[in-house]
Amino acid sequence: CMDPSREYKMPLPAGSHIEYFMGCLFVSVKNVLYISDPLCDYFDTRTGYRIFTDDITMIRAVDNGLYISDTKVWFIRGKGNDEFARVEVESDPAIPFTDLRTSADSMGYGVSGDVAVWTSKSGIVVGDSSGTVKNLTDERYHMDEYGRGAAFVRNVNNVKHYINTLY
Repeated sequence: CMDPSREYKMPLPAGSHIEYFMGCLFVSVKNVLYISDPLCDYFDTRTGYRIFTDDITMIRAVDNGLYISDTKVWFIRGKGNDEFARVEVESDPAIPFTDLRTSADSMGYGVSGDVAVWTSKSGIVVGDSSGTVKNLTDERYHMDEYGRGAAFVRNVNNVKHYINTLY
């Protein structure tokens, strides 16, 4: 319910995905992305949300933006809710819960900073902090339709591996 001491403010709902970026929390509930006010767990009921075409399957922050997936993958630039602008960067959606953030060095990607890594039906995809994405396994792997997954990066003998399971 609304907090009577804060006009137009409500607590963030419990959601499927949650991420922190630029002092704000981003929470997905089905196809709605809720965006908190900076440094709090409330959102503005007038402007603190965005509606996507389908259920959100990924929210992953990198240094300069967010990767969000519904029926496609979008890169969100900007420093806050007022500057929210999304650009399509990948046509295949992320398989839920196969995404993670890791250093670009650990992936041998050739850029600095952090990258987002996820799995889609067309393979394993890496997105850098500028919104540039690359399918690392294109034309080698084609995934069947999966409902969900899980992923992590492990380091064995200074070799980093992105490992995921799909079910």
